This record gives sequence, C-alpha cells and structure tokens, in this order.
Amino acid sequence: MQTIGILGGMAPESTVEYYRTIIEASHDKGWDKRYPQTIINSLNFEDFYRPLSAGDDDRVLEVLTGGIDALERAGADFALLASNTPHAFAPEVEAATALPLLSIVDATGEAAVERGFERIGLLGTRFTMDGDFYPRGFDEHDLDVVTPPAAEKQWIHDVIFEELTNGVFTAETKVELVRIVESLQETADVDAVALACTELPLILDDDDLPVPSLNTTALHANAAFDRAVEADRAVSTQ
Repeated sequence: MQTIGILGGMAPESTVEYYRTIIEASHDKGWDKRYPQTIINSLNFEDFYRPLSAGDDDRVLEVLTGGIDALERAGADFALLASNTPHAFAPEVEAATALPLLSIVDATGEAAVERGFERIGLLGTRFTMDGDFYPRGFDEHDLDVVTPPAAEKQWIHDVIFEELTNGVFTAETKVELVRIVESLQETADVDAVALACTELPLILDDDDLPVPSLNTTALHANAAFDRAVEADRAVSTQ
C-alpha cells in the first residue's frame, strides 16, 4: 500500500473526518486490522486563515507548500489538502512540491458523473463559491455549477468560519442552509448539491435536503483510500 499524506487543520474538525473515513473504508472492505499508513500534518488553522483573509496569497502558498514538504519528508507517497478552500492554490502547490496531490474537485466530479448528475449546486466558503477551481474542474466532466446569490454566499461564508470551524452546529443554521438548497433547486433546477466545505457534512445530510448531496470530504477521503490500496488490488488480481 502507498502511504497517504493528509495536510489538515483547515479546520481540525474536518481532518478528524478524513481519518475516520479512511478507517471506515478499511472496515467496509472487511479488512481485519489492516489500514493504509496515514501521515497527518495538522496546521494551526490561524496560520492559514489569517493570510487567506488578508489576501496574502504568497504567505498562504508558503504555508501550504511547507506543509506538503513536511509530509514528503515524513514518507508520504501522495498528499491531499483536507479542505476545499486551499484547492484554489492547488496548481501552485503541486508545481512547487514533489508529492502528487489528489484533488477534491476531481473526486467529487467523478462521483457526480457516476451518479448521473448534471447540474450541481455549490456550497462552501466565499473563496470556494467565487473561485474558478470547481467550475473549471467540473467543466472537464461536463457538469454545470450553480452558486447562491451574493448575500447568501456571504452568510454561508460567515457561518462556516464563525460557527462550523469552531465546532458550533445549531438548528437555526441548519434550517437556513436547507432553505438555500431548496431555493437553488426551485430557481436553478439543480439535481444535486456539493457540500464543498469539509464542515458542511457535519451539519447536513441527504435526509435534510431536497436533492442528493455530494459529501466532498467523504468522496475525497475514499479516493485517497482507493489510491493507497490500488497496488495491492493489482497484485491480488494477478
């Protein structure tokens, strides 16, 4: 098996979900006490968020590349950014580091195509919803991306950073998030919604929503598991 490198801490709660999902994938395969070796480098969230909020892209890139380089030195074979927002910097990070990155956008797009979706609502931070990395990546899979109106984008962004990344999940916030998804279905005819902030699946699931959800955290973590065990699968089929 290959060794998974997780650059986490953006925020810590989602990093826990990544590791939990990788372990659950092993259980689902019926493996007994056998898991991919996983190295987690959990950043201080403040070190990432402060320069991001200040628009200091050079410092954000420095933090991310330093974290990936540390995973390489620790022995990881490939890496993933355990959050959606830093994927805005993924091309630059990959160009500046030696480890291959596993993209959350590709993992989500492939799952959307497999499930027959065509028009995806996108919820996440403002950096994710206003960024071009999801539209660009989804375009390669012939998928349309729809985001909420500007005021709702700002509300979602504020809730993520003021509540969800601090581990605060309230019924009021959940109700409003569901209402926003309902509006996307009614006004934009979305047939699925991508929960493109790794904290959103901690407050929402399919039972809450009018359309199926794409849990980007779970899809990304499962893609990491599949990549880690790919070599073993090839050997077992020979």
